Amino acid sequence: MNKLLPLALVWATACMSETSATGDTPALDGSADTGTASRPTPTFRISVEPAEAGTLENPVLPAVFGPFLAADGLSLELRPAVHLTGHLQGVRTTSWSSARLPTTLVDVAAEIALEGATAGVHWRTTSNDAGLYDLAVAPDLYQIRITPHDPLLPPWSAPVPIVDARRLDVAMDMGRPLWGRLVDGDGAPVGSAKVVASDDTGMQTAAAVSNADGWYELHVTDGMWRVVVEPPAGRRLPNRTTGSVEIGEPGARVDTSWGVPERATLRVHLTDAGGASLTQATVAVTSVSVQGYPLGSASFSLTVATDSQGFIETSVPAGVYTLELLPGQADRWAPLKLGDLAVVNELDLGTIGADGFNNASWTTHDLDGAPLPGAVATCTELDGTHRRWSFDADESGELSVTLPNTALDCLVMPPGDRPELAALRLQVDHPADATDFALGVGDRVSGSVQLVSDGRRIPSAYAVVRVLAADDTVLAQGATDAEGQFTLSVPPAQ
Repeated sequence: MNKLLPLALVWATACMSETSATGDTPALDGSADTGTASRPTPTFRISVEPAEAGTLENPVLPAVFGPFLAADGLSLELRPAVHLTGHLQGVRTTSWSSARLPTTLVDVAAEIALEGATAGVHWRTTSNDAGLYDLAVAPDLYQIRITPHDPLLPPWSAPVPIVDARRLDVAMDMGRPLWGRLVDGDGAPVGSAKVVASDDTGMQTAAAVSNADGWYELHVTDGMWRVVVEPPAGRRLPNRTTGSVEIGEPGARVDTSWGVPERATLRVHLTDAGGASLTQATVAVTSVSVQGYPLGSASFSLTVATDSQGFIETSVPAGVYTLELLPGQADRWAPLKLGDLAVVNELDLGTIGADGFNNASWTTHDLDGAPLPGAVATCTELDGTHRRWSFDADESGELSVTLPNTALDCLVMPPGDRPELAALRLQVDHPADATDFALGVGDRVSGSVQLVSDGRRIPSAYAVVRVLAADDTVLAQGATDAEGQFTLSVPPAQ
């Protein structure tokens, strides 16, 4: 099928969040010792994904509406995608170390990000080497951020209303130079380091690379900027972050240095719950603070794998660290996190065992005790790599689950033939052998989805409709009928 080209990557907030916000409202199930149900949000948003979205036959993109209170009769209007096109140019200042002409007008290859005023609406694309871009977006008010690939060109940001197709050409000036020299604890230059600058709004430059003499150069707009330096691989030096510096005419010089490295060694032997060594397991070591540097000005992290005997032995700058065992989706152990490890000279943690998985039998039913075949439970780890598992209830409403022995954020969705029932969200501290989940009637959310184009209103049949909590958790999901109508149920507001 022909697609609208080119289309940017669309990320509609239609998936379960990887974090959990729990409250103190009693759960709707009868197992208070297993989990605590979250307090239902008093407002929600609705995401709509039209059938055959983004095709030439139906040039409509996903959209997010709201926030709403629980209500009937919502009228959601989809509008055809509009095109944003343009040409990016900038004035590139050649390096102060170059004898060439000082400035050149250049086309700009850059990353382009648009953040909509409607929460959860984001679009991204890239301009080509000629500085041209073409992006299909849903109508909205956007904050556009342009990050040139060339660190000698400054980033650019502005609010842009997009209602109809429009052309947005951007002419970036040369910005202000931000430069400096990197030296180690012996005063020797540090070359091949990556250097970026970022401001308080999240704008960030492309990375410059320091030369053999330790010099780097970036270009930024006027304002407060801080410099972050990532040393070259193999030096085992911490990343350095400067304080914010006000940049204006004629620019600013920001030098960065490292102290004399104080090396320390960290050792640990990792096993599973049965005592078998974990081989080729991924372990992340992240600093809380680095000895000899002010708090927040230096950081160090690395990811290593255990050897064939389940050991790691690694060298880090002396400091306080967190160690995390990060399981993959197929690994049958729970994430493990050890914090506040003072690593000075040597720290041997000995043998540490990770928790395994628990088998459990869960039952879903309504408040009258009728089983709910087809109910779906989705659980996400709150630690580690935030792995996710989904389980379907059988004809008796039972789910046979196998989950890691750790904190989980779980959402139990009613079957599609019980739209009057509301989903149940709860935090499960450890999967229990037997647990009942009782789903009750929630607040009704109903309405229609229509495509509005050229003065015509056409029902959007079979569109996917999701009700989203404040943290983007899916509270309910369904589809419009042939007339564009939908009815869903969400946990009642309290």
